Amino acid sequence: MLSRISLLILGSAFFVLAASSAILLYSSIKSTTHLDGQLSAQPGSEGDFIVNVGDRVFFKPKQVELSAAALDTLTRQAAWLKKYTYVRMRISGHTDEQEWYGDISEWKKKREQGIDRQLGLKRAQAVQEALVKWGILRERLEIESWGWEHPVALCDAESCWSQNRRVVLIMCGVKGSPC
Repeated sequence: MLSRISLLILGSAFFVLAASSAILLYSSIKSTTHLDGQLSAQPGSEGDFIVNVGDRVFFKPKQVELSAAALDTLTRQAAWLKKYTYVRMRISGHTDEQEWYGDISEWKKKREQGIDRQLGLKRAQAVQEALVKWGILRERLEIESWGWEHPVALCDAESCWSQNRRVVLIMCGVKGSPC
């Protein structure tokens, strides 16, 4: 018979081994950036997802409907997520400031009401629903909205605004761990 101390030591060793395995698995899926600035595209990594699949879905102004191009990207994303079933994603919805321009008092009112975040959230939900429809477990897909707070392009032109009207899928963890 094993003593209580032996069982405690054995249990602790198992916990450490399991935690180490989860950390190794998660670190292996995170991307690495090479000295030349290029993302690693190791299969199953964040770089693989960004480079070979595409991490962004774009929208028309004030819209949440998925375009043909968006559906094409989502089809590739769903296939990748089916292949790498241990990956969890954060779906981050964004808008651009141009969607809300007009009278400055109206703009401030919409900002205070969180209209930009509501639209970003609806976009993230549209992407989440499409992925769930194609067989990805909802538990693997966390959603959030940033509204216009995190633009990727800054200029006063459609070429920038169109890049900011987006949803981005971000690898945030492995199955069984929080994002």
